[in-house]
Amino acid sequence: MRAGCSSTTSGSGGKHLRLVECPKCGVPVVKIRSKQKETYEELFSKCLNNIKGDPRTCGFIRSEEEYESYLRGLERKEVDEAQCFGDGHDVLRWQCLELRQDLGIVKQQLGVPVLEISNIQKEISELKEQRKAFFMNIPVVVAGCVGLVIGLLLRAMWK
Repeated sequence: MRAGCSSTTSGSGGKHLRLVECPKCGVPVVKIRSKQKETYEELFSKCLNNIKGDPRTCGFIRSEEEYESYLRGLERKEVDEAQCFGDGHDVLRWQCLELRQDLGIVKQQLGVPVLEISNIQKEISELKEQRKAFFMNIPVVVAGCVGLVIGLLLRAMWK
């Protein structure tokens, strides 16, 4: 995330805003055009990891106006950071920003194993339910077998 101005030149397609990295995942933000009835053809900026309807994915999605406001906030923050570090501390500032990027990448990489663990826990829960149902049927099977044996014995006695 380098300090710079967000381009807001208007053209036939509207504003052209710079695309930055998702603050949560550290992956590039992309621009999409809505196909939803309520917002049809409106532009949105969203994280590549944002999947509609899946609450386990990244929630970063902004309308064009919200995204422009978000960029202005980033620029203010970057200016504040530059003033805080001062001109003589550029190396520290960039190292700090690189560490934040690395942290975003690590968070993204951890998302896959966490999802796999969640799926395994779900499978274990389903297997426990199947085992429980199986063992609940054992007394019924035993009672049926005992009844069959008693019936065969009675039949043999009557002959």
